[in-house]
Amino acid sequence: MKKWLKYIGIFVGGYLVATIVIGIGSAVYEKPNNFYQITVKGDSMLPTLRSGQSIQIDTSTNPKINDIISFRCKSLKCGIEYQKSLTKRLSKSENNCFFFLGDNLKESFDSRDFGWLCGDEIEIEGVVVK
Repeated sequence: MKKWLKYIGIFVGGYLVATIVIGIGSAVYEKPNNFYQITVKGDSMLPTLRSGQSIQIDTSTNPKINDIISFRCKSLKCGIEYQKSLTKRLSKSENNCFFFLGDNLKESFDSRDFGWLCGDEIEIEGVVVK
């Protein structure tokens, strides 16, 4: 690493070397925390997740089919769950629209009840990493 910086210094000048070192340092310093913890409420994700269990949410990962997702329903069609954080499995995804199912199909309030969530009807909070 020192040889590389010295090499740059010879051809470009000390100012650029200082900028590179400061830039690398600040990128590491400003890196945000991409994880937070929540507590599961309800039985809709049994047996995978149980009520009272603490789980971690990764906000930097793009959701894929079959991932368990934490999201906020921003549509009135979600009824009493409007604006609440929900944790469900992503079953289908098409054109910025999402269909969610709970693992416990008998107990889950999910897309079978409120339908597809599209665009500004949903705020993806992150992917569950347990």
